Amino acid sequence: MKLFEKIPASFFSVLASPNREIYWAALATLHQLLECDLNIPVDDYCVALGDKLSDLELSAEDSMDEEEKDLIRRPNGKARWIVHRLKRAGWLDTEYRDGTFEEVIAPRDYADQMIRLLLELERSETKEYNSLVFSTYSGLKQAYVEKSDRMYEALLTARRNTAKLLQDLKSLYHNIRYYHQIVGQAVDVNQLLHDYYDEYKGMLDRIYHPIKTMDSLSHYRQPILDILSALLVDDEIMERAVGRMVQLHPDEEPAQARRTLESYIQELLSSYSSVEEILRQIDRKHRAYTRESVDSIKYRMSADHSIAGKLTELLRAASETAPKQLREAMLARMQEGVQCENQAFADAGSFWHPTVRSRRAGAPDRIVQDLSPEEERELRQTFRADRSRRYSVARAWQYLAHMLEGKETVTSEELALEKDDQFIWLLMAAVRSTDRSAPFSVEFLPGETENGGYRIPRMRISRKNHDRTEEGT
Repeated sequence: MKLFEKIPASFFSVLASPNREIYWAALATLHQLLECDLNIPVDDYCVALGDKLSDLELSAEDSMDEEEKDLIRRPNGKARWIVHRLKRAGWLDTEYRDGTFEEVIAPRDYADQMIRLLLELERSETKEYNSLVFSTYSGLKQAYVEKSDRMYEALLTARRNTAKLLQDLKSLYHNIRYYHQIVGQAVDVNQLLHDYYDEYKGMLDRIYHPIKTMDSLSHYRQPILDILSALLVDDEIMERAVGRMVQLHPDEEPAQARRTLESYIQELLSSYSSVEEILRQIDRKHRAYTRESVDSIKYRMSADHSIAGKLTELLRAASETAPKQLREAMLARMQEGVQCENQAFADAGSFWHPTVRSRRAGAPDRIVQDLSPEEERELRQTFRADRSRRYSVARAWQYLAHMLEGKETVTSEELALEKDDQFIWLLMAAVRSTDRSAPFSVEFLPGETENGGYRIPRMRISRKNHDRTEEGT
């Protein structure tokens, strides 16, 4: 069915009329009421409209006759006219509740979808990019591990989530491009600042920063690709998925069903392989827009297009290019006509001088000696052995034992982190704390803390009941 065979020709007329703000508020109110109740009586809807639209003035439209113009002047006539207007445009219907004379609202299905879309645009809700990726991974992972015939449903869900993810990322890219295009259309610095800090930065906080700071997209992308690649060669689970598809679609032949599932998998593989390139394009467009905005703001703030500004530029150019005698003559003539004096100022570069590299006098030259392969190999082995002894697991346990001397528990704020070795030992101990033979347990607490110049997670380190110390390198 074609679009305008499903919706009336006058469907969008309410959003193009002079009273579009009122009609939109009425539609948003209807959506809010339907979220709370299944059936909304027309009288209750009119009461809600009267409270919601009491401060908005409904103006007469060209399509109104005299009777309708008189109706909107009555106390409850405005709400009744809105219901009538929305019915005529095809946004809703009314019907009588079974066995009663109570009239209730019956919204059209396509109208409900349009209201949801317009509300999403109005609210500028945050896109859940990472939940789309995680739900795709979890569904595929569970179906694959369990060898479930529900892999067919998992693939369908993965296709929907991936299509939504790519659609949202492309929409973000085109939004950034729009802001990039309007940089040159800004009338002044205030407009540039408003576009960047009020509009564009809000979009960054809602969409761009979650993509760059939450790691589920980068974390789960490769595991998803691994599962999809494994599916193509796993005949057992593919046969179960084909059987499930044939069960739900009896008209589908098994051979055709398998080809369809394989095309789904190839489509997902291609989509997740292209995500990184889309993100790179977004980063590139973001940097280009930021750079051009900053350059435009700097230029507009430094450029003075008034007569005084142009005169300043002429005098500055003359002082830089004219010969010394001509500059002195110009200054003398100016001093005769106006009260002017030479001015100078000190800035951050006034007392700067370049670093002069010098060579220590009398220092003997050191000759670079070539080592034989055996000497080079021995030197490398000595270096590795020294690193292994210095940063072994045993040294990490000794460090924690020293910190817990006479205590059962110590927090990250109480640790001594005075040098790099202690910081590295703490990292090694935290990583190996889950080993069975680890003599200490590490419990991570919310937040971070700074200790000895190092920023580390807040943690609580406790002594275990056994005294075994893991040996390792």
